[in-house]
Amino acid sequence: MLRPREIRVKHPSGPRRCLRRSVILCRASPTWLALLVPFLLIVARGQTANAVAQVVGADVTLSTNYVWRGLTRASVPVLQPDLYLSMSGSGSYVTGGVWMSLETRSGASDVSDTGAGNGGLGEVNLWLEYSSTSRRADYAVGVTGYLFRDDPGVSRGSEYNTFELYGRAWWDLVVVIPRLAFWYDIVAVEGAYFETSVDVRLPVLPVASLYVGTLAGWSLGQAVNESDPTQLGYFKENGLTHVDLSTWASFWISRSIYLVPILHVQFNQDPFTRITNGSQTSDSVTVWFALTASWLRPLGSD
Repeated sequence: MLRPREIRVKHPSGPRRCLRRSVILCRASPTWLALLVPFLLIVARGQTANAVAQVVGADVTLSTNYVWRGLTRASVPVLQPDLYLSMSGSGSYVTGGVWMSLETRSGASDVSDTGAGNGGLGEVNLWLEYSSTSRRADYAVGVTGYLFRDDPGVSRGSEYNTFELYGRAWWDLVVVIPRLAFWYDIVAVEGAYFETSVDVRLPVLPVASLYVGTLAGWSLGQAVNESDPTQLGYFKENGLTHVDLSTWASFWISRSIYLVPILHVQFNQDPFTRITNGSQTSDSVTVWFALTASWLRPLGSD
């Protein structure tokens, strides 16, 4: 998913107590979303009234497997479309969209959100974001809702339905692009996840640029709560989860279409990031490849 989500879920164990949670916040109230979403909608309304541009766009990613925050969620090929609408004005943007993950049929030894032998729709994300650009730095804040299948036999079901608040900042220094990103899950896991990364841009052709990047992921409360095993967690431990080295290129096919092939070599630190198939094989390195096609079109254009 290139872009960088209110679903209240009744946990099967009943009300949860704040026993470990994030090192930053003990427990996040859904009031956060009640405050953030109206703010984003008000900004969007203002953008609509004064917009200088409205753009509709779509991304389609074909990946050899689905890796999310260092965790192998599907060890089979996946197709991940994303459709969004963006309104811009005075250097700021309001964008909302829907993203999906579609898995090919998995075998008994595969990791899969949909469960062995199933395939199909595994996840839907709804997202709304406000971003702004300046000479020195760009930033974005938003909310994402995560929805999963409520079918028997799925590996990741509706108990993981949740929403997260997030923020990102990046500095385009022509050749070097440092980035910071932060997510806070306020329903299913109630913890934070943080990423630090640096990308290097190497122009190679008038219609293409080559990038090399390194990324480190950190769990700040999204690990399993050993004091209460009934609480959901994404990672086994808090701290460094993985390091991802990647290289990719962007090719403009036309004024509105571009392609991005990307190769990842990931070094796994957290025990859960080492699980790469249904046999629970522990791999210290994960390698995967993805190809994204993106389309952008200003509304009202010919």
